[in-house]
Amino acid sequence: MYLTAKAREVLDGLRNSWKNPENLVGFLTFKAIQAKAGKPSRSFFNEAICHWFGTDDARTLRQWAKAGRRVVNPRGTGFNLLAPCKYWVEDPETGEKHPVLRGFKAFHVYPVEQTEGKPLPVIAPPSPPPLAEVAERWGFRVEYSNGDGRLWGSMNPSAKVIKLHTFHPGVFYHELAHAADEKAGTLMNGDKVDRETVAETVAAILSRLYGDPIDGQSWKYIRSYAASPLSRIESLSARILKCVDLILSDSQEVS
Repeated sequence: MYLTAKAREVLDGLRNSWKNPENLVGFLTFKAIQAKAGKPSRSFFNEAICHWFGTDDARTLRQWAKAGRRVVNPRGTGFNLLAPCKYWVEDPETGEKHPVLRGFKAFHVYPVEQTEGKPLPVIAPPSPPPLAEVAERWGFRVEYSNGDGRLWGSMNPSAKVIKLHTFHPGVFYHELAHAADEKAGTLMNGDKVDRETVAETVAAILSRLYGDPIDGQSWKYIRSYAASPLSRIESLSARILKCVDLILSDSQEVS
């Protein structure tokens, strides 16, 4: 199959990225639960290339203009996606013409992070996640937007906002756990490893309680931070249970 030089460079880079199985699994997980907002239809490989470059939305200059946005610096960085090269062949028996794939060529796109202008469509899950009322009771806004495939969510205690880049409830539970940790006055106790261990363990507990276990995913997440995950969880058990209690208590009061 024919590939232009730039197209081959793009494809080789993607293949090299996927030599690490975690990169491939991470992309597939991201694709399965990412939040969408009116993006152009892309092939699996072009979506993977966008993920590889750290963005969830990338378009050509013309596509961004059609969406009411402009690229801040068109001469700045962007990257290439792949477009099929086709030619038409006539069936000698029927006389009908049908396309035949000859190869691929590259075309340049720019990530949404390098654009400005008309806001993209607001996105939201079909229904709020369980315990959304607790965040509301605590004065937090829950906002959904496209992410870059690396950061799934965040919690800002001063702005009272939880930002999510996926509809998966486990990520919401994680950020709600950070809010509970802050409410308990223990968020800044210890280091980042402690904070992430608390939040993800709380998320795993809530996910079990609400029928969508994420034990394996949570264990892998905690292990990426803590050298001894089990001992770290045990040392933080009182803090973890306090966060769970705060969340569930306020949920019961609301209901």
